[in-house]
Amino acid sequence: TYFQENNIDVILPDLLYTNEEYLRIIDKDKYAVLCNFFTEPAEDSFTGHPHIRFFKIFSSKPCIIAAANSTLVPAKIKEISLKEAARLPFLRYTEGIDQGLPIFNLLSKHGQLNIVHEVSNVSLLVSMIKCNKGVGLGTKSTLGYTSDMLQFIPIRTDFRLSLLLCYHETLPEKLVDSLRQMHKELIEYQR
Repeated sequence: TYFQENNIDVILPDLLYTNEEYLRIIDKDKYAVLCNFFTEPAEDSFTGHPHIRFFKIFSSKPCIIAAANSTLVPAKIKEISLKEAARLPFLRYTEGIDQGLPIFNLLSKHGQLNIVHEVSNVSLLVSMIKCNKGVGLGTKSTLGYTSDMLQFIPIRTDFRLSLLLCYHETLPEKLVDSLRQMHKELIEYQR
């Protein structure tokens, strides 16, 4: 959404790539830039990539995203355990960058997941959550989706998810400055 609103032309490569595959692309192409989610400690992902630099846009605990008046989670819950979270009826986003994927992987270690719908449209996913058709996974810093109609319930874990903007160290300084400006604007955009 941010990129569209600011008329920034973005070419998306194959959405099935892993972060490691994206980082190999940046190693080979000094003009390639990656904006994606990494699990913490994010620095561990860069050990084989000494020429890649990054900005951390945000870092957050994983959350259950539910309707504010949800009948699917206990009322006025402040935090939820991994086992309790794994039993919830999930709506799963299936297209584009999905911050929920590493959280689904984490929860699958604590029980059989109940994915009730797979949804390819973010707006539809949010509408379904608001209508109590299931819960989503994300972070409290989910870009652009704060609402009185949603609640973000932190999952009790040390696991953290960060959105990083990655680039090659030889990227021209003028472009790095543009990335820094975009980084500041992205942070402001989510407020």
